Amino acid sequence: MVNCVPGCCGLDAYDFDPIYVSHAIAKHGKEWVEQTLAELQQIKVEIDTLPDDWGVDSSEMNACWSKKEAQDLFDLLAGVVTQGLGVGAVRPDQSHQRHGPA
Repeated sequence: MVNCVPGCCGLDAYDFDPIYVSHAIAKHGKEWVEQTLAELQQIKVEIDTLPDDWGVDSSEMNACWSKKEAQDLFDLLAGVVTQGLGVGAVRPDQSHQRHGPA
């Protein structure tokens, strides 16, 4: 969450810039972020098995998506994490700096 809180703004509360992945690498380690990517990919596989007319609800993100929207979101998240892994960890003194879009 960067811009607001999900209970108010839903997905708009989040900033999906890959730089935040590099912050997570600095804080938790690359293996933790790689595990997160594997979990995102597993969730996408599970969404793929749902019937086409089902939706996906997220109370954390204050949202409900169609199956296609959920697939697109998890593709986006996996792409952001993959890009962030390519950026690497930022130094703690850079953690406040926001970088432009990748």
